[in-house]
Amino acid sequence: GIRTDQLAIPLTERLAYAPHGRLFFVDLERLTIKTQADIDALQAAVSTLLTPMSHRVHAIVNRDHLSIPPDLEAAYNAMTADLYERFYADITRYTTSAFLRLKCGETLSLGAQPTDVPG
Repeated sequence: GIRTDQLAIPLTERLAYAPHGRLFFVDLERLTIKTQADIDALQAAVSTLLTPMSHRVHAIVNRDHLSIPPDLEAAYNAMTADLYERFYADITRYTTSAFLRLKCGETLSLGAQPTDVPG
């Protein structure tokens, strides 16, 4: 547990906005979602950063080694759909995990679908 805590990156450091292109980067690499509170914290961090903006952003999300238990997938997807509706013009998702690509299948290839990533 100590090693995991030491390697943890705070949510605020996982989010970056580049105004010249309206690019919003979300780095979920090696993030472990364990509870609904984790989902709520991610949603709050993104909302805090993007709410003041008067325009939609182009989200680029790194999902490498993102871990979400099956019982939280629906809640996570609902959160990402909400963020998409409020803030995103489109989404580009990245993962090198063959399993995640297979599991997410079609949604990973559709940049405008809000069903699998906040970012």
